[in-house]
Amino acid sequence: MNQIPTPQKLKIIEETQEKLKRITGYVLVDYRGLTVAQISQLRRNMRKAGDSELSVIKNTLFRKAAKETGVNVDTSLLEGPTAVLFTYEEPMEPIKALTAFMKDHPNIAIKGGAFEQSLLSADQVRALSKIPAKPVLQGQLAGVLQAPMSQMAGGLNALLSQMARLLQAHAEKQGATA
Repeated sequence: MNQIPTPQKLKIIEETQEKLKRITGYVLVDYRGLTVAQISQLRRNMRKAGDSELSVIKNTLFRKAAKETGVNVDTSLLEGPTAVLFTYEEPMEPIKALTAFMKDHPNIAIKGGAFEQSLLSADQVRALSKIPAKPVLQGQLAGVLQAPMSQMAGGLNALLSQMARLLQAHAEKQGATA
């Protein structure tokens, strides 16, 4: 028998749908054992880590919102207490902040998630936390690309210096013979 959602539940579904339309990814977190103060601290950490937010949403409401927006969800993970970490831009920093928080609070666990519509296991989400952020990767790539050019410029400078010394020696030799 289908229950008619209350206006409050409809509002939560609508808000969740709006969040799901903006995300690059999400992480499902089992927050069992955390106090209200610890959940509040985790939320603050997520906001500081980047464009992300942590919401505690009933599994049925999240499932319904995801289905209506076409977001992939492994519904088998929607059991027990679940918080959702929504990432709106770069997911690496919020995921790193989450795993750092988990070191001090081992009773919480990553259930799984998704990134750009690809479902991820808990292990895959944890692996994402080890990848450097996009700006760091871009800097590393620029360094790799710049290294051969720097070496070539150094080689050309050495060649030009050697040529100048040869010309100087030749000029001195010409001056000595004249």
